[in-house]
Amino acid sequence: MACASHCPEAAFVPASRRGLLRRLYDAVIDSRRRHAEREIVRFLGRTGGRLTDDIERQITERLWTSDWNRRG
Repeated sequence: MACASHCPEAAFVPASRRGLLRRLYDAVIDSRRRHAEREIVRFLGRTGGRLTDDIERQITERLWTSDWNRRG
């Protein structure tokens, strides 16, 4: 296998071998990541698709505060 020497072993563990809490945690984290990505796409759509330093700062601020309802 090409990446066996540099890939972490955890990447090769089947999902069924992980514990219930770990699978639940992973599902929650994945859901939050997808939600954040959707909100970023919506936010960029409202700004005309431009990614400036100010837009990036606003995105970061909203990710930290979870305040996507604020207009900016």
